[in-house]
Amino acid sequence: METRRLVVFMIAAVAVFIAYNYVINRWLPAPRQAAQPVSEFQQFPTEPSPADPTPLTSASAPATDMTFTAGVPQADVTIGGEAHKLRLELSQRGAAVARLTLTQRKKNGQYVHRAHATGNEPLTLLTPVADGDRLLNSFATSKVRLEHLGREFPLGDLVWQLVSSDPAAGVATYSATLRRDDGQALLELRKTYALSAAAPLVNVTIELINPGDAPATVSLLQDGAVGIPSDNLRMNMRRVFGAERTADGAVALKNVSRDELHRKLPNPSPLGSADPKARFLWTALVDKYYGIFMRGVGPGGEDADIVRGAQATVGAVGVATDQGDALARLVTRPVVVPPGGSVAQRFEICASPKDHELLRAINAAYVDPLKLNYVAVKNADIACACTFQPLPQLMTWLMDRIYLVVRNYGVAIIFLVVIIRTLLHPLAVFQQKSMYRMQEAMSRIQPKIAALKERYANDRMRLNQEMMKLWGEENVNPAASMVSFIPLFLQMPILVALWTALNTDIHLRNAPFDGWWIKDLSSPDALISFGGAGLTIPLLGILPMFRNIPALNVLPILMGVSMWLQQKYMPKPGMQARAAAAAQQPPRQRKPGEGPSPEDMMKQQQMMANMMSIMLPLMFYYMPSGLNLYWMATNVFGIFESIRIRRQLERDKLAAKERGTPPPRPKSSFMSRWFRQLAEQAEQLQKRADRLSEQSKK
Repeated sequence: METRRLVVFMIAAVAVFIAYNYVINRWLPAPRQAAQPVSEFQQFPTEPSPADPTPLTSASAPATDMTFTAGVPQADVTIGGEAHKLRLELSQRGAAVARLTLTQRKKNGQYVHRAHATGNEPLTLLTPVADGDRLLNSFATSKVRLEHLGREFPLGDLVWQLVSSDPAAGVATYSATLRRDDGQALLELRKTYALSAAAPLVNVTIELINPGDAPATVSLLQDGAVGIPSDNLRMNMRRVFGAERTADGAVALKNVSRDELHRKLPNPSPLGSADPKARFLWTALVDKYYGIFMRGVGPGGEDADIVRGAQATVGAVGVATDQGDALARLVTRPVVVPPGGSVAQRFEICASPKDHELLRAINAAYVDPLKLNYVAVKNADIACACTFQPLPQLMTWLMDRIYLVVRNYGVAIIFLVVIIRTLLHPLAVFQQKSMYRMQEAMSRIQPKIAALKERYANDRMRLNQEMMKLWGEENVNPAASMVSFIPLFLQMPILVALWTALNTDIHLRNAPFDGWWIKDLSSPDALISFGGAGLTIPLLGILPMFRNIPALNVLPILMGVSMWLQQKYMPKPGMQARAAAAAQQPPRQRKPGEGPSPEDMMKQQQMMANMMSIMLPLMFYYMPSGLNLYWMATNVFGIFESIRIRRQLERDKLAAKERGTPPPRPKSSFMSRWFRQLAEQAEQLQKRADRLSEQSKK
């Protein structure tokens, strides 16, 4: 009856969970904040520049209207490539970057950053994002604001004029001109992309040219990166970061995901604080392994305070699905452009893995906590994913050292299992010996327990007192079965740390184990790919994990089988002894409220073990194959370890039987003494209560 109730309860819980997800996802979408959008420039107000006495209002706007003239549409320009670390495909619309590809090669000609574990296709880190009938590109100059006129003009969809391009040198220049209706030019913008040959850097220079006869105060709204492609085989960790230097000199980070931004629509999310003493440093779009950083720089590449604020927003507002359209938008400080002169606004873009050593090789300031501190985005990922600090760094360091010897990260993970389980072996021996002693003790005192239950069947309080007294006298600790969970508890931080390392360490991306089955330890093994939209399991398809399954992952299934085998070989302390003792007694009718029989408890325990062997592979189905490999190797190691310890205990038991030595009684422990004290205290309290009851009757 108890087993049936447990099964019914678990089925009902799963049904409620499925119904809840169906209702929430289908009929109750996440609410948005009802608010009217305001201009990005108004999000970061500023005082008029002292050099420009013109008030920042529209009172001095000319009577005629103004507009930017569009350029002549041409084919997209591609700059960079083999001689550079990056390749950019540029778009005239917004003078933006349509695609950014990492093109650094090794000495053998293989790309350092490949799109897939197999093949030699370079990784395209940024791609256009579809927003209805238009494409959203990276680093577009979205708007320009003439502060002295109090007017702003959109530039993101404007077709800029291609002025010049030199693909081999990695340079291209675009221009856009603001004119009055009578054709008079009021402001010209020249935007130049220049690639660095020595590092994965892009220098973006926006030159503001004033052909008029009066000074102009200009601010820009500059987009950051957008469109990191989603890898269905890996977890989505795309976020937008902003960093600012606080008044005490520290670098403070703020990050937001696309889901958070979509819930806040139409309001953007500030990437800085409201502290006027804080100075904005940089913004970044990151995924699990890479980051695209953007900051303002001076003429010599030095850090420059040209950004007064930044905010994160969603580019494709009308699209509900996450297609990587989260981006940051920078608002520059107003600059005064003298008549007939020009002022340049410069930005630096760095596209690199979020790795300490790789970032240091580009610029030491990227990893300096007191300077730019780009590497803080990886530290933030590790801190969010793993609270057991600094275990992820230790796991990465240990695997890297093992890799230097075995030259395979999959083998390094197996060696890591051997090292950890060897260190935990004394605890495993102690655990299983304690469990077997518990089993022997429970087998010995089972008749006494049955007699107590028969004697005090109608007095639950007295039964508990006598049970504690019996445990104390026999030196039996009923909580000894909890010892079996200690190795699992000790390995959980290691498991989480390994998962964090697989999701953040660039060296584990595309790292193969055998090359034909487990091609990438940082993603599921995907032995058989379903292609297209994947496979959806009928009825269960309302849950995300059973919908659009991209591939058949065999490693989690093997991990579940190994877990089931390990549960089979592990002893069940007390349960087997009680079930065996109860089986030798004649059958009897169980009384109401007596609780489940030992046989029922054994069945429940076995059923829970079987269900865990099913539920855990489902939970680990989309986990990295390196994590499943670690857990499966741990289970296999545990199986052989249990067999070896069990055979040793059986040999010791057989040798003691041949010598005629009785099984040793458990030594007195803290728990047994504590149970004796509890029983004595309960007995004294019972006697006192009886005396008080007799006195009250007299």
